[in-house]
Parts: sequence; C-alpha cells; structure tokens
Amino acid sequence: MPEHRARLQGSVECDRLGGKRPIELGALQFLVDSGDPTRKQINYEISFQDERGVTVQLTASKNLTDQSQSGAWQEVATAFTKLSRSGGGESQAQPGIIAAGIVKSSVLQDIEQLASIRVDAPTVATRAHALTRFGAFYFGRLWDVYARRLLPVAPF
Repeated sequence: MPEHRARLQGSVECDRLGGKRPIELGALQFLVDSGDPTRKQINYEISFQDERGVTVQLTASKNLTDQSQSGAWQEVATAFTKLSRSGGGESQAQPGIIAAGIVKSSVLQDIEQLASIRVDAPTVATRAHALTRFGAFYFGRLWDVYARRLLPVAPF
C-alpha cells in the first residue's frame, strides 16, 4: 500500500522555543488508508532545534472520518499535536513531552498550505501533471471519507 509521503520544508514558529526555527527534517504522510475508505489520517513529523540547540520533535495527526459531528473541514483543519525534546544540547535538557494540544487552522490557512506544495520535475508539463494527479488523489480521498454515501465514485 503506498505511503503517500512528502518532504516538509520551512520553519516552525514558537516564541517559547526561540521564535522562528528552521525545519531540519520534515515528513508528511497524506491520507493514510487503514483499510476502511471512510477513515483516513494525515501525519506530520518535524524535527528542529530550539534556541539552545536541543532537538525538538513535533508530531501531529489529523483524523478524518465520516462520523464527525463537526463537519469535514473542521476535521481537516484540526491537528492533534505533540512537542517533545530529544535531550542533549548545550543545556543538557531532559528528554520528554514538553507540550501537547490541538492546533486549528482556518480555511484560508489550509488553502495557503495546499498552494505551497511544490513538485520537483524537469519540465513545466511534468510538474503540472504531477500536481493534477496530487489534486485528484487528495480530493478523491476526501470524497471517499465524506461523500462516498452520496456518490460511490469520486468525480475527480
């Protein structure tokens, strides 16, 4: 089964960890299929260093299910998040969870995130084809979760 993994680049912004911190390693796993087409998960794994040089791991997941009482976009916009330190660095910080919570994004932020996706391909045509395939995959899987009861096959 495909993992649908993508590399994340950019930064994490948190005043308590030193402000804007560059991502050292970042991975995104899109719409993980558990065998039930009406349930998917989006997973984020990000490593960066705080202002003291201690590695911090940010993990987050979005759980998508057709059983939501709050609606499809609320699930897509809600990430269950955990920050933990690996220990070491100049301060010899203790490893362990330093924060956990729920991060919510707006529709505009989610659209900006989708618009930030970049494809590494040799030509404009192959980049456009890859983005088209991604869009069909992404919205098709969301269709599987939230609209399959209305129409069994996604129109994408």
